[in-house]
Amino acid sequence: MNLSVLFQFLRRHFPRIVAILFWLSAILAIHLTLQHNHLTLVQLAAKLEVVMATHWYGPVLFFVIFIFRPFTLIPAIILVALGGRIFGLEVGFIVGLFAKTASAIIPYYGGRLFAGELDAGEVHGKIRRLSQRIARFLRRNAFEALVAMRLVHVPYDIVSFVAGNLYMPFRVFIGGTFVGNIAGVYGFTALGASLHGDVISGKLHVDLPLVISSLAVFTASIIASCLLRRHVNETAASV
Repeated sequence: MNLSVLFQFLRRHFPRIVAILFWLSAILAIHLTLQHNHLTLVQLAAKLEVVMATHWYGPVLFFVIFIFRPFTLIPAIILVALGGRIFGLEVGFIVGLFAKTASAIIPYYGGRLFAGELDAGEVHGKIRRLSQRIARFLRRNAFEALVAMRLVHVPYDIVSFVAGNLYMPFRVFIGGTFVGNIAGVYGFTALGASLHGDVISGKLHVDLPLVISSLAVFTASIIASCLLRRHVNETAASV
């Protein structure tokens, strides 16, 4: 590869290269920080829990951590449950709903940045097949399809990435994500709020009514998702 070809490649893919390097740097920085302080992710979560529970800026810190969650590869449902444990059901639900919705924006714009790469075959194996199924479903009826996938917790960041890759209008994406997040955020917030005690030692006790309400919402969300998927498929078939 001569210098002119290399220069053209770098100029064409510069934003993507920067995005990838930023993401890798964020992961490396988190790993080195944990290693330097001799912490595991569980121990770090316990320390952050104390800080967020005892300071007025706790919800703000939680929101910021949630927005940058895609760089950490931490599943969104874990942070939602942690929010319920720290802030309780009411505050945890409100903060968790807006924070989880906002955290979908980064992978959405990542998908737009890499638009076209999905169909070009640069994503391989199981992730590629999953992404293609998500893409086909989203194309049929974007808003309803997005809500249905959020209700059954299809991998959160992959859905956001594919939606951006398909250039789904942002207002449709953010609206469908917000509506689809409501049931799941309540369910995991209630689950987190039901746990009392020390996470690290494992000495926990459970608030059974909150667990039951969480399971009831999960069941209702699965039923709603099935009905929405049927509606989307019937709409697509009739077109």
